[in-house]
Amino acid sequence: MFGVSISKSVCGYCKTNQPWASRLRAFPVLWALIFFSSYLYPQSFGCFGAPASYGAGSNPRAVVFGDFNKDGKLDMATAGFGNSICISLGNGDGTFQNAHCYGSGLEAFTSNSLAVADFDKDGNLDLVIANDNSNSVTVLLGKGDGTFPTQVNYAAGTTPFGVAAGDLGNGSPDIVVADSGGGTISVLVNKGDGTFNAAVPYAVHAAPFSIAIADMNKDGKNDVVVGDTTGSFGNIDLLLGNGDGTLQNATSVVGMPPYLSNIVVADFNNDGNLDVAANTFNGNGYLSVALGNGDGTFQPAVSMASPLSYALATADLNGDGKTVPPTNSRSIEEMGMGHSAMLPIIQQARPVLMWLFTA
Repeated sequence: MFGVSISKSVCGYCKTNQPWASRLRAFPVLWALIFFSSYLYPQSFGCFGAPASYGAGSNPRAVVFGDFNKDGKLDMATAGFGNSICISLGNGDGTFQNAHCYGSGLEAFTSNSLAVADFDKDGNLDLVIANDNSNSVTVLLGKGDGTFPTQVNYAAGTTPFGVAAGDLGNGSPDIVVADSGGGTISVLVNKGDGTFNAAVPYAVHAAPFSIAIADMNKDGKNDVVVGDTTGSFGNIDLLLGNGDGTLQNATSVVGMPPYLSNIVVADFNNDGNLDVAANTFNGNGYLSVALGNGDGTFQPAVSMASPLSYALATADLNGDGKTVPPTNSRSIEEMGMGHSAMLPIIQQARPVLMWLFTA
């Protein structure tokens, strides 16, 4: 069976996870959700109620949230091994309707990320997904009613794995892709109408698996942050934005443990500078944080042991305003990524936890 499990928080502070709480205090104000790969069965986990499961197509590996039908309720989009993307409309109470899946040549094999943006600026949320098998990305333009009838493929680099959307200087959301098989990232600049120019490759220092867009040096121009890795080292590359849809050459800004899986960008220590957190999916499991200096440089990463994990998210879980939502999520309180996952949770106001499973 393939699907998505979602568990609501039913209390404020999770005392059952005190060992995790003490270890994560080393990272000030970092409330990280780590979804690690394990086969779990429906049950109550600490401060979270029993999960509710929803069908989500074949072997889902990526998930994002957004109000796709403009009813003020968060909806869920998932993608995975099958050539489809599935939309589950939200009921506004933490539950979802049955998924509607779309095909038309999508190849989301082992894709770990979707991205949400209004690419054509019509007021409706759109989606982009990396197609691992066909070296492309697919843009799905939303109608604002939860459907995505317009689907256009664009060539990317080799084995696209991570994807992010953000404005690189032209006033419209652009697309950046981590080409895990080619040692490059691809930038697809939006023409302003939801169509995109041909992908432009930029070399990075290893195989990139995760990517984010943010203004790391506070110059008013969005930059691209890349998590790349080999079996012997992990690395964060920074490509500074020129403000016109182009990027400067990649600079290796901080080392990470090998087998780096995903990155998130947030101000974890509330100093006004964006920081980077990363996790690992093989070898020894680590959660690592590199504090930013606000000028595109970072302090050395500090790592702690954690379960092996495929995906990572961070948010202001206790409502104190000290962190920001995860890059690929549309909500502070509802988020998720990963595969067959549960997490060591530290403290929460009222988040929704979710994981993807195959059983």
